[in-house]
Amino acid sequence: MPRVGYWRAIFSAGPQAWGTALLEILVVATISLIPLLMAAIRELLPLGSNILISDAFQRSFLSGQLVFYSVGLIATITWNSNKDFQSFFPWRTIFNLYCLAGIVFCTLLIGYDPTLSRIKPSILSVASVGIFLVTLVAYVLMAVISQVHVNVGEALAKTDADLQNEVRRSRGIS
Repeated sequence: MPRVGYWRAIFSAGPQAWGTALLEILVVATISLIPLLMAAIRELLPLGSNILISDAFQRSFLSGQLVFYSVGLIATITWNSNKDFQSFFPWRTIFNLYCLAGIVFCTLLIGYDPTLSRIKPSILSVASVGIFLVTLVAYVLMAVISQVHVNVGEALAKTDADLQNEVRRSRGIS
């Protein structure tokens, strides 16, 4: 069975599909990060405070909290990819493997230190931002794929017609 052209279908999905996917991830990520943003702003509220926004940002976003938000996004990706990718079998497997690896990574990180206070801050910030960004990219890709509808029957019929034409040409039949 020939490849149906999943990559081509995804990347030629058009600006509306990509725009909707990016809007979905923007809304989901923004709403899910509001508590962290409020935690950073909360530290700036007392009058006469010497706290800089970078310190508040460091404590709120780069201290490992994004790992917990990544777990939530990974759960969303798992649910939606298994629900929406019934005709995209290879993609469902790829997303399930990513989700398994992401959950294992987050579980090891959180299991090593549930308070995330004993892990070196430079490693923790890179790990938490990294897993969160990779999860956002996976979420956007999943959102685009869920809008792409590949007509497998049409693709197979075209392949069969091309093969039939090639056989006719090879036998000298017009």
